[in-house]
This record gives sequence, structure tokens and C-alpha cells, in this order.
Amino acid sequence: MTDPVRLQILGPLRVWRADTEMDAGPPQQRCLLAFLLAREGHAVGMNELIEVLWGHARPATAANIIQKYVGGLRRLLEPGLAPRAPGAFLARHRNGYRFTAGPQTLDLVLFRQLVAEAKAHAGQDELGAALDRYDSALRLVRGPAGEGLADTPAARAAFARLDGEFLDAVLAAADIAGQVGRPALLVEPLRRAADLDPLNEIVQASLVTTLAAAGYRARALAAYRSACERLVEELDIEPGPHLEDAYRRVMGACRVACIRGCPRGD
Repeated sequence: MTDPVRLQILGPLRVWRADTEMDAGPPQQRCLLAFLLAREGHAVGMNELIEVLWGHARPATAANIIQKYVGGLRRLLEPGLAPRAPGAFLARHRNGYRFTAGPQTLDLVLFRQLVAEAKAHAGQDELGAALDRYDSALRLVRGPAGEGLADTPAARAAFARLDGEFLDAVLAAADIAGQVGRPALLVEPLRRAADLDPLNEIVQASLVTTLAAAGYRARALAAYRSACERLVEELDIEPGPHLEDAYRRVMGACRVACIRGCPRGD
């Protein structure tokens, strides 16, 4: 019996069999696997796969190259699979391929399962349980999806959609963490989200307010100033209402702390 395979796409592409990390092959083969993982459960046509790997600079033998890569991936994932046998993960679908996996195999599937459970708990006002599910989901994210593999606009767009799912989950979790009095739990995920999308005012504002709520008012003000400077330098715009509201909340917390004679925090 072949040892189980584990796959990571929420960050750099990584493949394990049991406790041994496997080499997923040359860069384009790795990109192909990463893209198929990002589209888990969906059939992807050959033209789209060619667009992902080469963009407009496609070679005449592109389809043959992809078929060769698919063969290599099948041998990687299921080394005992007969050449033309249907695999458990990567299957031919019309003129393309579909990758399917369960939550025990692919981090993206588990992430989405946990987020769905978190939303279900939140919808029933079970905020503590919702936050625990979000926390478990966010711990799966190790960096930008498909990090280092997006060489074409189509690949970048596919991985950016996964990053967007992470950002949405962070924001939802931060809102719940504030409501239940556990903002410190979201400081690190929000910092990673802010690094991932430094010009996203909503994410930056959430980081500022969460830092302040967790008692890190000086760090909150520093994050606010840094976000404002980036907006001016890179987009030539002033901070919008989300950041301004976050700033007012921090300053309000600082005034309360001064009145009470409490330490202002780091």
C-alpha cells in the first residue's frame, strides 16, 4: 500500500509522502500542479493550461509538453499507478484535466472546510466556535499561494484568488475576535495579510484596530502611519474612511488609557 500524499498550495507548493518531502519536478511542472491544486474539483481545459504555463508565448508542442508533465505528476502522486489507469487525484476530462482531493490530502480543501464551518457557527451566534475554526484555517496558510510559480497573468490571477480567500477569512475572524475579546489571536494573521496586500485599506485598518484592541497601541499607530505613507507614495492618495476610523479608535483608546492612568502598551 502506498503511503498517503499531502499537498500544500496555501504558500509555496510542497508535496509529502508520509513524512518525506517530494520533488515536484521542473518549474513548469510545478506550476501546472500548483494551478490544478488551486482549481481543485474543477475541470481545466488544455487551452487554459497552456495560457497558465506560457501565456502568449506558447510553443507548438505545448499540449504534448503538458501531457508529459501530467504523466510525471501521476507517477509522483501515485507511483504504483498503471500508465492508462484512472488515478485517485488527477483525471482526464474531455480535452483537459481535473484534480480532486480530500481535506486530509490538500490544505486548500481543509481550509475551505474549516471556513465553511466557521461561517455556519457564526450564523448561529456561536462566535467562540467560529473563531476556533477560523484560527485553525488561518494556521494552514504559509505565505502567498503558489509562491514563486506565477510567471503568467493567468497563473497570477489563479493564485491571487486563493490569497483573496485568505484575506476574507482573516477579516471575518478579526471581526469575531474583537466581539469575543480575543483580538491578540488575530495579530499575526493580520500582519501576514497586511504584508500580502499592503495597499488594501480594509486589511490595514483591521490590523490597526486589532493591535490597539490587543493593547499594542504604539504598534497600532506605527502601522497606521506606515499604511498612510504607502498610499501616498505608491498611489498618491490620502487614507480613506476605513483607515481614518481605525486611527480615531486608536486615539480614543489612548485617551481612555491616559485618563485611567494605565500603561499605553507597546
